[in-house]
Amino acid sequence: MTLTPLLSRRKALITLASAASVTAFTPLRANSATAAEAARKVNLSGRQRMLTQRMSRAAVFSHLDVEQTRHMELLRVSHTDFTKALAGLRNGDADLGLPLEDDAKVIEGISSVEELWTPFDAKVRGMLDRDAVTPEDIAYVAETNTKLLFLCDNVVQQIVEVYGNKDVHIGHVVSINVAGRQRMLSQKMAKEAGLIAFGEHKEEVAATLNKTADLFDVSLSALITGLPTVTLPAPPPGVMMKLYEVEAVWADYQPIIRRVANMQEAADYELAAIAAQADPLLKKMNDAVTAYEQLVS
Repeated sequence: MTLTPLLSRRKALITLASAASVTAFTPLRANSATAAEAARKVNLSGRQRMLTQRMSRAAVFSHLDVEQTRHMELLRVSHTDFTKALAGLRNGDADLGLPLEDDAKVIEGISSVEELWTPFDAKVRGMLDRDAVTPEDIAYVAETNTKLLFLCDNVVQQIVEVYGNKDVHIGHVVSINVAGRQRMLSQKMAKEAGLIAFGEHKEEVAATLNKTADLFDVSLSALITGLPTVTLPAPPPGVMMKLYEVEAVWADYQPIIRRVANMQEAADYELAAIAAQADPLLKKMNDAVTAYEQLVS
């Protein structure tokens, strides 16, 4: 049984508040990075969350033979992007605009990601080498991807805590973090719909899919209107227009996601529709994140 809309919204608001609580209630200390570098760190560490779900979605949809060639290419590109950014977050990367990391807490978080990324990376490379995804691959991804997501999210929160200082307005940091998380949720919903079609633990995955959609929906509303209780300011007009574009895509994407979650089934045409709309939603959300980041630059 899924949550009632009111209860779902309340739970989603609690989750939203939890995501920003480190910035809202923890004393923040200065670091040597410039404001632009700090915003870049938050953006790209946040993008790593999305890439864990994009790789997982690509693997599942490829296995289900939903645009198999395109999803194998998505898997390859996402794997490359994740690998490059993970190294850049630790060692710096001029192409990505990332300086060398010098904070021990952030480095410790990155090390935790690297430890789990090693076997996950090997699994993805195996899929790419074979140009095919097996049921065993999907079982591994289903078990492991959320652990990798959790560790990547920890890095984001550590970076927010370290770099959200007097030189980077805390509202901007929270906005980039929450908006960046929306990119991840766009792909997480697609992955979860694919796992429902895969057929294991459908009731559990369907309940999670509804919660993921709840969180995306309430977070988008909070970004548009602002949520002072978690230091999330209302956006300036330029960012607002980007968020309205996200809202328009979400209006078409959400009903399909809800139908799959509530029916605990995903027909081929629904998977095709999700595959077609997940990427425009991601692109529009990424445009909003970039607009937020430019407020700091």
